[in-house]
Amino acid sequence: MTESSTEFLNSRSDTPSPPQRTRIEEMSAIDHQIAWHYAQISLLKAKRNAMAPICALPNELMTRILTTYAIDLNIFELKWAKIMYVCRHWYELALAAQSLWGFIDLVWRGGYDRLFGQLKRSGVAPLTIKVKLFDSSAHYTDFILDHSERIYHLEVGGEAQYVYELIGKLPQCKLPMLSSLFLDSTFKRDELPDGFVEALPDAIFDGRLPNLRELELSTIGFPWGSLSGLTSLSLTACHDSSAALPSTFHSLLEMLGSCPQLHTVKLEITIPLPAPELNYPTVELPALTWLRLRDNVTHCTALLNHLQFPPAASVHILPSGVYTGADVHDILVPMRKHSRGTGAQMLSLLQIDCHATSAASREISYCTMAMFSDTKPHEFLERIEPRCGLSLNFHPNTEPALRQILTKVLNAVPAHLITHLDARNLTYPGEVSWRELVQLLPALDTVYLRANASAVHCVQALTQIETLDLQRQNLPRVRRLNVLIMRPEPGDDTIASLMTSLEAYFTVCTANQNPFEALEIDDRQHVLDHPARQEQLERLFPLMENRVLWNGMIYDPAKYREEWDTKKAHWKALALEYGLEENEEI
Repeated sequence: MTESSTEFLNSRSDTPSPPQRTRIEEMSAIDHQIAWHYAQISLLKAKRNAMAPICALPNELMTRILTTYAIDLNIFELKWAKIMYVCRHWYELALAAQSLWGFIDLVWRGGYDRLFGQLKRSGVAPLTIKVKLFDSSAHYTDFILDHSERIYHLEVGGEAQYVYELIGKLPQCKLPMLSSLFLDSTFKRDELPDGFVEALPDAIFDGRLPNLRELELSTIGFPWGSLSGLTSLSLTACHDSSAALPSTFHSLLEMLGSCPQLHTVKLEITIPLPAPELNYPTVELPALTWLRLRDNVTHCTALLNHLQFPPAASVHILPSGVYTGADVHDILVPMRKHSRGTGAQMLSLLQIDCHATSAASREISYCTMAMFSDTKPHEFLERIEPRCGLSLNFHPNTEPALRQILTKVLNAVPAHLITHLDARNLTYPGEVSWRELVQLLPALDTVYLRANASAVHCVQALTQIETLDLQRQNLPRVRRLNVLIMRPEPGDDTIASLMTSLEAYFTVCTANQNPFEALEIDDRQHVLDHPARQEQLERLFPLMENRVLWNGMIYDPAKYREEWDTKKAHWKALALEYGLEENEEI
């Protein structure tokens, strides 16, 4: 190779020339200076933040503030963690607060990274874990049980196969801190292969759960005689796994009696019947605040007759087999004693839900009576919460049977205290049933209705009562109506019928010199804005001047027309401005 060739190859190599090396070194030096300045800025920011008044608080108090904030934002969702990035100090405090990371929810969110990250950051803090086990998440079990000594609350659901696999591993775990255990193996239970044990092993109750206070099981057997010290017990389709024969009434009473500090009991199981030739003791539950039973009416009655608990406790009974007034008689004996005892809740609101099997059917699907101590309307699901003082569910087969049941129940409970009736979910009864219902509530003052056929029957019944009892001496005096109006189906004239019935009712009240106190209309979708319905609403005005509230405002037809004309003028001006044709139907 010649000298000229060597020089040419050297000139084509990747080795930078001296001027290039100089530029690279200068850029590297500049990068180091930039990094140094950023570090200085970060230190200055940290120093400045440390001088902020809130950072002068003791770490213990600041951690408590972070904890309160996390709880308010739902501590399971980790949305609170964004506050960590406010400053370095808060970041370090949040990382050091191990208890904040111990709330792990893998039911709808997260995965392996979330589980592993929170387990690591929680350090030695107690763990509250919620998880649903499926084929894709069954491997979480081993990671969770590796930390069994720290688990305080464990809530497991999902496919029955994987729930039972977790149950099978529990005897090998130490659970000294476990206070709450919730297990639900309902999903795909019918697909279980042979060989799966469908009960909690006796071994885990052999001193392995010294601090267990709350137990909730669904479709999982367990040894009934192994419980003690519980404060909350919820069983759904659970059998006594310690008995070779079917569960006995004695074993059920013994289980409840072994936990005298129970404050909530929910039993949706097959309650064994007592043997007629045996005498059973009465189980006292002095701390009970909520009792819920679901089984055949005869079985529920037998258990109620052998339980003694405070009159202030909320009681929800969902008995099957109640179709007529005769079927409900026996269970009302203990219910009457409970609801009328000294210290019983003062129940002021009666909520009745009653539906037909279909829109065209005259057969009743179910009827639920729920009573509350306050007087505001309650949502559908609130009747299954402890805030509901008394709840009873029936399945009358005819409307006369419905009237029999309502009559017997309201004669048993202190109906004379009920001042408010929530009938927004009452779609079935006719005028006769409404008239009997109102007469059973002597202190009735306010009725909540939904604009449907039943509401029309209610107003017609009130009109008839007003006509028959002119002196107002014997029958209740309803003084307020609250009507919820939803957008009707095409061709449905129920609202027009209701407005006509209201006009007739208020006319009778005015003639009897018994002025009605208020009509409150909750028209969230502004259904009454229609001209035809406005005409009907205007006819109520002279009968109920300043006593009609429409969406919370006093209704004045003159003021409404003025506002409506202003709106139409504004819409027409906009249409003209944008070159659109005017809508003559506005």
